[in-house]
This record gives sequence, structure tokens and C-alpha cells, in this order.
Amino acid sequence: MAKETKQILDKIAIGDRLELKPSSSEGADYCQAVILGMIPSQCLLVSLTQSDQLSGIKKGAILDGRLFQGDDILGFRAAIVHVSKRPHQIVSIEIPKFFSQTDMRVWPRVPTLEYLNLAVKNETTGALKLYKGKMSNISLSGAGLDIPTSMGKPGDRISLRFRLGSDGEEYDITMHAIIRQMRPRAHNKLALRKSWFFHGVEFDLPRMKGEDKLNLQGYIYEQSKTLSH
Repeated sequence: MAKETKQILDKIAIGDRLELKPSSSEGADYCQAVILGMIPSQCLLVSLTQSDQLSGIKKGAILDGRLFQGDDILGFRAAIVHVSKRPHQIVSIEIPKFFSQTDMRVWPRVPTLEYLNLAVKNETTGALKLYKGKMSNISLSGAGLDIPTSMGKPGDRISLRFRLGSDGEEYDITMHAIIRQMRPRAHNKLALRKSWFFHGVEFDLPRMKGEDKLNLQGYIYEQSKTLSH
């Protein structure tokens, strides 16, 4: 077992989220899962969410997985040791012997999303509003937002709620952020909406829920794969 692999396994904790899919099913969607425990040098005990179930799996089948730790996405392949289907799927998989590691900070930023519905609360002023705008340059650290009005000034803390699609699924994501820059679009002749305002926001990752972070990471990962092809 490589030193790097041991360091990764040492950081795994009960409740960590990961994604799994059958290695033999080309084009299959990843399913959301959570780690229930680990028997060192033997297996990981993983529970599939009630809405995400792997079909046709059995002992000995090979799964492709990806685990998110910090800014890294850790890909692995492992065989199933045991499957229990009650009350929902609980799968024991071999301890991965190797992880492919990718730093999310070096991935390309995701292109603009058109007409994204945003619920924004300015935590500094208490204002809560709904907008239909555009999100651009999405990364794990932040994004750009174009909306019809100013939602605050640089330094204001806000919370955002929006919907993103990953692996053919759509997820509602809630996150906290800080407005780092704000400027009107009137000076930009190429702007589709010259009266709109651009906001550069920095995501507050320590305050983000695990599931929201996982879904955002999954979205960035999928879009980055598309951009690289």
C-alpha cells in the first residue's frame, strides 16, 4: 500500500460522502453514498442513499468510485465483498489499493449557465430576494453572478440557493458567500443586459453542508471532463 494511499485512508471518517457506479456499465450515472465504517486492511462499509440504488450488483463485481477530500477528488476501483439490501443497499467494498488524485483548484472554470433561478439573502442587511440571472466561471472557490440589480456591496455576506445538474441529476445547492466585487454592466457593449450588475463572489466552504459541497464538486468534475474533450 503506497504511503499516499495510507494517508488518504487515515483521513476517512464515518459520514464521509462518496459516489459509486458499476465499472462494467459504461455511461452509467454515479450514485450517492455515505461511509458507515471501515475494517482496516479489509473493507469499507458504504450505505447507498434511499434515492440512489445500484441495480444488478453482486459479490465480486467491480465498482468505480470517487471520494472527495478537501480540494482533491480521489478516484478508485474496488470489488464488492458483500451486499445487503435491507432496509436499503449497504455494500462492503475492498479497501482501495490505489487512488488517482486530482486537485480541483487546477480544473477549468465552468462556462456560463443561462437564466439560473437564484434565491439570495444578504446576511449583512437581511434582505431576501429572488432573481433570474446568470452564473459564470464556477469553481469550488467562487463564481460570477449577473443579475438585474445590485444584491449588495463588496464585503457583504450572502447566502445563495440555486439548482445545478450533475450526472443527469439536478440538485438544489445552498451556500454562503462573500461579495468581493460588484460593478454595473452598462460599460460593457457586449453585455446582453446592459442594466445588469456583475457580482464576483467567494464561496465560504467551511460553512457549506457536506451534501451541497459534494454536489458542487460533482458538477465541476463532470463539466471539467466535458471541457477537456
